Amino acid sequence: GRPAPRDEGEVPGYVPLVARILGENRTLHRREALNHLSAGSRLWLDSTEWAIAYRQGGPSEQEAVEGAVEAEALPVAELTFGRTTEQAIPGGVASANGALIWEEGKIGARITFAVEVPEAGEYELLASFLYGASHGIARVEFDRHAVLDQMDFFRAEVTSTGPMRLGTFELQAGTSPFTVTMLGTNPEAEPEFKFGLDFVKLTPRAEEGPAALSEAASSDALDPIAEAKRRIVSMFVQWFSREADREARDIASLLASRPTLRQNPDVRRAVAEHVDNEPVARIRTRLRNLLATDGERYRDQLRKLIAAQGAGAGADSRPLAANEEFLDDILHFRDYVFPEMARISPRDNRACISCHGVPGRVPTLYLNPPDDAGHIDPAELLENYRKLQARVSLDQPESSLLLRKPLNVQTGQEEGHQGGARFASEDEGYLALHSWTIRQARLQQSAR
Repeated sequence: GRPAPRDEGEVPGYVPLVARILGENRTLHRREALNHLSAGSRLWLDSTEWAIAYRQGGPSEQEAVEGAVEAEALPVAELTFGRTTEQAIPGGVASANGALIWEEGKIGARITFAVEVPEAGEYELLASFLYGASHGIARVEFDRHAVLDQMDFFRAEVTSTGPMRLGTFELQAGTSPFTVTMLGTNPEAEPEFKFGLDFVKLTPRAEEGPAALSEAASSDALDPIAEAKRRIVSMFVQWFSREADREARDIASLLASRPTLRQNPDVRRAVAEHVDNEPVARIRTRLRNLLATDGERYRDQLRKLIAAQGAGAGADSRPLAANEEFLDDILHFRDYVFPEMARISPRDNRACISCHGVPGRVPTLYLNPPDDAGHIDPAELLENYRKLQARVSLDQPESSLLLRKPLNVQTGQEEGHQGGARFASEDEGYLALHSWTIRQARLQQSAR
């Protein structure tokens, strides 16, 4: 079996409470907290999810990679469509607190930068890019070789990829082209086809010292918090042991069921090794559900259910097909939308599912509730998905009942929500619901 967490002595009684506060209070989810991993594995157990998902931008101005060329200083050799702007990005997200943004692009458009090569020789290319809510999917080439074939730069917030190693090249003195071609956009992104470049750096392969990268290094080695994330995962997986504290195993099994951790290969490996040795039936069931959730079996079950239901059958005759686009959307709904409806609100310690998941309480909309770890069987998930599909307005998605009811919108022609306001419009949970509703409207329209 897997070794239990390192003996840190008797854990003081206040540690589980402090761990829970650190795990649940989002104002504490910041880079500075990651400097205190030595406080012990039990203190960090409840924080594993946010710490692994945490995204810190690239080096600050003081931490900028020595010898890098800021994108703002790179000559633009070609721009087939759109324009470029220099954008200030404070807070350490970009080196030198700024980046170059290619705006108003379109599919097939490209931008080429001229990267100076001081003398002929073998060089390693390092670059850092930006994610953003309106950033597109792009291909990146250097010296006419593809280095990123198709990368999605969409994120809800502006963050950095961190320095990425993009390969080794034999170059001639002069300039080499660094070309970005716009391929498309994520369905959840604002379709503005933006691209952000922070910096590039060429390192002669003969160069040695701290600035050079070893053959075994990866882009993670340059991420100032990558090592902290590795340590947190290492501490977390040790809870999957018969010798570990039962309460901690219970918490770990709940956390491991969430997408960020469930999809981590180290976590899945630890769970798979431990599951048959777990003595508590409830925890063992959670872990088995976890392992089944992301496998092809779950997806295949959905595919068969959809095929059996028939296209256009069910709730409000909304479109549905057993293709990859719909399957991806259903799984996105399972992992990122429906959990928000099951999340307890700090306003009243209730969730949407507290009423909608109780038979007979809301006859107009009953939703199958998940188990205590968030797992839901494919048939029950699909039933919920179909019911919420029917509450999306295809003509005016922003006016969908699915978006108005949770905000308790009341007009002379429209009743409010009996459960009161479940979200504020700026809440992350509501933004997830809003994003899915807009995407769902597009998906249904394209399938008609």
